[in-house]
Amino acid sequence: MKDFRFAHISDTHFCCEGSSDFVKMVNEKYNPIEKLRFVLENMAKPDFILLTGDTVHEGEAEDYKNLKAVFDEYFPDVPIYTALGNHDRADNFRVGFLGKEPTGKPYYDVFYHDDLRIITLDSAFHYGMKGYLCKEQCDFLKETLAENYGRGTIIITHHPFKWHRKNTALTAEYDLDEILEKSDVIAFFNGHSHINRTTFFHNRIHITGESMSFGTEPWEKKNIYIYTEKMAWNECVLEGTEVSFQTHAVSPDYTIIDTKSM
Repeated sequence: MKDFRFAHISDTHFCCEGSSDFVKMVNEKYNPIEKLRFVLENMAKPDFILLTGDTVHEGEAEDYKNLKAVFDEYFPDVPIYTALGNHDRADNFRVGFLGKEPTGKPYYDVFYHDDLRIITLDSAFHYGMKGYLCKEQCDFLKETLAENYGRGTIIITHHPFKWHRKNTALTAEYDLDEILEKSDVIAFFNGHSHINRTTFFHNRIHITGESMSFGTEPWEKKNIYIYTEKMAWNECVLEGTEVSFQTHAVSPDYTIIDTKSM
């Protein structure tokens, strides 16, 4: 088995005309897209890139096309596997990022990268912030995982499958535990929380990436979330069926730029 080196980038929140005032302020003051360019310019060429949602913040097809052009400028021949987040719009992504026709459905798919299978699911399509996998996607996952493939499978979503606060972890139309437990899944990659957290889900590594736009930190004592300038991405290696990664902080500043009640 060859080793794979890949990038895990999440929550870019690419700023556009339809973005919130907060995202526009972050874009103006901290310029996350230029920091993304810095990352792409300086990273070693990866075998592939995982984007785990909130790629464009409330954008149109043209905005997705513009974000794709940033990646193509540095790595035009590197595959990008994408899960969509609660600030993404599935059909605009299909048209602008993938060059496909709109369908009005959640964006989920399966890809085969050499002997590795990559499944992307749309945990944000129906329930937005809360994260939910509809029956259609649960059936797709069950059918796809019914047979093993190569060295195994990576699943990417926006919302984590596992989190210590219930309102952050995704839910599903029916119980997926037995399906996942018996499957060939190697790892889960996700985002949404803007917090780097690694745990295990069904004894597989479960990696939640930080954001490449702004950070969040829970202040339990004050019952608030703080929004910071922090941005980071994960440089990952798959050796056989074992995943390791290193987090690179692009902007480690904890300057508070906003707060929100929990």
